Amino acid sequence: PTNGNTAIGGTLTSTGLVTANAGATVAGANLTVGSTTINPTNGNTAIGGTLTSTGLVTANAGATVAGANLTVGSTTINPTNGNTTVGGATTLSSLTSAGNQSLYVNATGVVTASNGANARQASGMFTGIHTTTATTTQTIANTNVTTGSVIIVTYQGTIVASHRITGITAGTDFTVEFSVAPLAGESLHYMIINN
Repeated sequence: PTNGNTAIGGTLTSTGLVTANAGATVAGANLTVGSTTINPTNGNTAIGGTLTSTGLVTANAGATVAGANLTVGSTTINPTNGNTTVGGATTLSSLTSAGNQSLYVNATGVVTASNGANARQASGMFTGIHTTTATTTQTIANTNVTTGSVIIVTYQGTIVASHRITGITAGTDFTVEFSVAPLAGESLHYMIINN
């Protein structure tokens, strides 16, 4: 009678609006509103229907979606396999100042910008420079070669000589044969292309 506080030990059924301007505390059993339940011990909320938010939803500890897809605008995420269908544009804000670059997906599935070796390698192209010895046969070690590799070789040196690929050992090396031995210490640039 002093403050109007009411302790309900049983069930409170309201057919109208319940207003709790100062808050409402639920202890013991879950608070159930329709098909949605709130656990008063840990605050876990199970929503049996549709959750509609007109503002920001923050999930600092993460959010788990089970059953149907998570839909945000025209983008959907399948909770079973993680497949994501983007209905609009995807903007990579961290790459906007990267200039004219290629995008590739690395071995861990991360999309990265690169206009260098990473982008080429993602497409099956590998480049290198071999320092020549003073012999007609040059063996160039590179683990990326396969029996079907296309290898482009450019000799940068002082000797006028033709050259050709005479052998490939898959996963190990390839051999370049010169018509005349180059000088030691010159450069042999190459590109390996794997289809």
